[in-house]
Amino acid sequence: MKMDKSVHRKKVLLAVLVLAVLGVAFSVGLIPGRSGLRLGFVETSFGRNWKVSYLSYSGIREKKIISNHMEHLNMQVTTDQGEIAVEVKDRDGNVLFSEEHMKSMEREIAVKGTAKIRVVTKGHKGGFQFRW
Repeated sequence: MKMDKSVHRKKVLLAVLVLAVLGVAFSVGLIPGRSGLRLGFVETSFGRNWKVSYLSYSGIREKKIISNHMEHLNMQVTTDQGEIAVEVKDRDGNVLFSEEHMKSMEREIAVKGTAKIRVVTKGHKGGFQFRW
């Protein structure tokens, strides 16, 4: 039994359309990814700078910084709405900074060498930046 060419084309077109819609929904954050639900999410990490901004983000971001020359970690948090929590640990797992329900703020954290940063957000609008 042969399938009509027009029926076959319609099925292929439908499959491509569904995949395209899912791809767009995933990329703009309408479908949760491995790092949470995000909308308008932009992340840059270069040199001695890590910056993340978004219209809405619910999820977890982590970064490990290894630097023999680092003495301070400069943190900037922008909160327009929602919740954000930040935790910074040293190479031995000692907590150097930990705060939940943060408002917009800047802070300098004393760090020698290695730091592990963990940021947890829930419906947060704004962003964060770390410089070292």
